[in-house]
Amino acid sequence: MLRFLIFAAAAWLALLSAPAAAQQSLPTDRHAPLYLLKYWRSHGPGSTLGTSTSETAPGIYPAAPAMFVHGVYGGKLPAPQADLLRRRLDVVFKALMSQPSLADIHGASLDVAINISRAQTEEEGVLPVTANLTFRAKRILKDDAKTIEKNGRFATPWLEGSVLEVSLNPYDFIAHRNVVVAGPPQGRLQALNAGTTMALLVSDTPAPAEFDRQALARELAHDSSWLGGAGKRPILMRVSGARHENLDVWRERTAPTDPLARLIAAAYMTDWDAVQRQVAAVR
Repeated sequence: MLRFLIFAAAAWLALLSAPAAAQQSLPTDRHAPLYLLKYWRSHGPGSTLGTSTSETAPGIYPAAPAMFVHGVYGGKLPAPQADLLRRRLDVVFKALMSQPSLADIHGASLDVAINISRAQTEEEGVLPVTANLTFRAKRILKDDAKTIEKNGRFATPWLEGSVLEVSLNPYDFIAHRNVVVAGPPQGRLQALNAGTTMALLVSDTPAPAEFDRQALARELAHDSSWLGGAGKRPILMRVSGARHENLDVWRERTAPTDPLARLIAAAYMTDWDAVQRQVAAVR
């Protein structure tokens, strides 16, 4: 009887865990280093593989992104429009900060900022509004004289760090980088590369079968959809460190709790199809 009860309990637990495991998989898994996803899908916030005081130190992170509205190329965006973009990017901020690799981060700190401006294009007078949410993950050096401590958490601000950036209208990235496809489109998602930089693009409509960077750049130059105008409400996520750091991740030479690895895990464990819909729902 005892053996039967143990078997029944084990079967019940397996049944309960099966849907959760299925939900963890995303269409973009094939474009990410799988060892990072495997680690962070089985470890919670605050996890670290490090053993030194720097690698185990809790890192400083913001409760909300810093906000900068720039006035180049046609002047500053009116405050109500800038606030709409801020609130939309706040949805992205919360989605990324909920990922275990960034929540209660250890061994690294996070700087996060929103930058809103207008992009200069090849067409006279065409200045699309762009809004970028940028995460910069910097490793902690506890013994460095410039390392700071705040409420028991640490940061070494002078380091450059690795970058995860999310753009509402990614005109600059598409127009000025050598962007190529990293695989076939998956519904509304298109995986992209620019050198060793990894990226994902999602918009209101299914990704075209053939990717044309120049045609997309021309389209984005006239896209005002995130402010209620015409367009497809495009979001692009890109993540990158130095070139050798990017390559080391793909060669599985980088610990899953390294700053760049944390950003990549957060980026590819986020359901961008769902996030794009949530951002579009903000009014």
